[in-house]
Amino acid sequence: MHRSALRWVTMALARAQATNVVVRVKVVIGKVLQARAGSQLASISEPRRFDAIVLAGGRGSRLGGVDKGALPVGGRPLLERVLEAARGAERSVVVGDGPVPDGVLLTREEPAFGGPAAALVAGLRALRMPSAPPNDSAAPLVLVLACDLPGAAAGVELLLESATGTEADEARRSTGDGIPGGCDERTIDGWCLADADGRLQWLFGLYRATALEQAAEALGDPAHRSMGQLFRGLNLVAVPAPAWVTMDIDTPQDAQRWSTGDKPRPGRQ
Repeated sequence: MHRSALRWVTMALARAQATNVVVRVKVVIGKVLQARAGSQLASISEPRRFDAIVLAGGRGSRLGGVDKGALPVGGRPLLERVLEAARGAERSVVVGDGPVPDGVLLTREEPAFGGPAAALVAGLRALRMPSAPPNDSAAPLVLVLACDLPGAAAGVELLLESATGTEADEARRSTGDGIPGGCDERTIDGWCLADADGRLQWLFGLYRATALEQAAEALGDPAHRSMGQLFRGLNLVAVPAPAWVTMDIDTPQDAQRWSTGDKPRPGRQ
């Protein structure tokens, strides 16, 4: 064979081998990414693991100083209704004066009536205390609820559905460009129900535990600080909800409306 022809054949074989190697590498990478995405999506299909913090330490001024948690609405105390809505939590803590059912932690913010931010931080600390019920690992999410939300059960369902959908989208995007975790979008820190005006209901939300803990550390002393100051910088998703779901009980009239079934509906104030 002519020397130049032999050189051409040799180079062609080398290119073919190199191309074959590249193809095999791409196939292997593709299978790894598919397996990772499948594993992520499978874990997302499992029930969401979360702890719960219920804030029940307000003064109830507009209710004449009545303990909101003990106020019967629809035949059941408000606190009982909210704890029932959070029944899927691995651990639950009530921030207030109690009493609470067996198996539910009880703590109080310092100072008492120090505001919802202080109460939320106190709840976080109680969940992380050695005296908290043992668990193999801390739940990655924290459900935060005020105790005066009679529609809590429907709202918790909306929050869990939204979190599951978001995490499924993140898992798919992580393999979209062949680089796991290569998405430029910010990680979602939590999900909050939003009223008809689009306002986030911070005390009706589901948050990543690490994001909450970092926010609490950055805030410093939480006494008499606002929820806006605590959540400053968090990337939160607004979850639209009907008015009757986000309605809280602030007055005797609110309680009466719920007890008689006269809840707010779309188009009504």
